[in-house]
This record gives sequence, C-alpha cells and structure tokens, in this order.
Amino acid sequence: MGSFRIDVLKGNEAIEIQLSGVYRLKTKIRALLNMGYSVKLVIPIQAVLETPSGTVYKKQTAKVFRELAGLAGLFPAEGLEVLLMYLKEKRTWSRIKRGRKYVMPKGKFKRDTIPLETIKTISLKKGEDLLRLVALPSGDFTSFQLSKVNSMAPVTGSRACYILRHAGVITVVGKRGRAYVYRLESPQANSDKS
Repeated sequence: MGSFRIDVLKGNEAIEIQLSGVYRLKTKIRALLNMGYSVKLVIPIQAVLETPSGTVYKKQTAKVFRELAGLAGLFPAEGLEVLLMYLKEKRTWSRIKRGRKYVMPKGKFKRDTIPLETIKTISLKKGEDLLRLVALPSGDFTSFQLSKVNSMAPVTGSRACYILRHAGVITVVGKRGRAYVYRLESPQANSDKS
C-alpha cells in the first residue's frame, strides 16, 4: 500500500502484527487511517511459557504499557483497534546428533518459541477500554499510588498514567511535591470497567 508493507489486508481493514517496538508503526497507522482504512494492531504477549525445566507464568504488565506508550497521541482514534493476545508458548532447543543420541550443543544454540494457544484477548478501541488493564485508586492519585494498587513497578505506573492521560481517561489536577496528581476524567468511565 503505497510505500508501506501491510501484514494482512482484508477488504478495507489492515491488520498489523507487532511483537515489540509498536512506536515504529505510528506513522504507518496514521497514514492508513487517513487513507480511510480501519487498522487492527495485534500485539502478542507471552503469558505462559512451557520450558523443558517447567512452566513459567508471566504477568507482562510492563511489556503491555511499554508497547502502548508507543501509541500515545494516536490511540484512541476512529478506526483503530489494538488487540492484546495473551499466549501460552512452548520453548524448544535445537539438538545435534552425535552418534545415536541427540545432545544439546555446547556454546551457542538455537532456541525457538512456539505459540500453543491463546489464553485471552483484550480489545482496546476507546480510551475507557484501558481501564480493563489497571485498577485506579479512589479519589485523586499519583502514578506511584497507581503502581502500588496494581502491584507494578513505579516506572510501569508512570507509563500507565502517561497512556491514560493521552487517551483522555485521566487528567492532571495538580502536583504533590514533584509528582503529578491525576483524577478520573468522568465518573461514568470508571463504572464501565469490567
């Protein structure tokens, strides 16, 4: 499509799949929306990983907000849908044959991750949909308070506030020391939380 490569073009809908670095797609998404296409951005997220040594469960809140921060100023937009796909994946290691046995090679070896199933999918179309990813503290709050309520690192809480502010869900109402104080934009948005 013009100077852009699109992963899947289905009628008037462009589907982009991006594992990381969503910020790189911002120009392409804006151009596709201006051309009249609806854009579905799929972000696969590794939630469960099966390894030869056991199963690992990952929260991945930091990855979600790191990727969504790349869309600040663009999301929400008419015709743009962000789809978060939480996946169960299996990690395998390549083996080499020595005699009659397959053994793990010494030093560098190839590691593959194979998706097994989709655990859940979250669709984000409006700014209020972001409230399905975080619980807001009651009343006015700082990014640190948001991170404590959601058991996330302070830097992730800052990113969450940044995204929520650009999406028009929360607004800055003042400062407490060096920290911004936020408030939910409309009380109705918090009641829509599922």
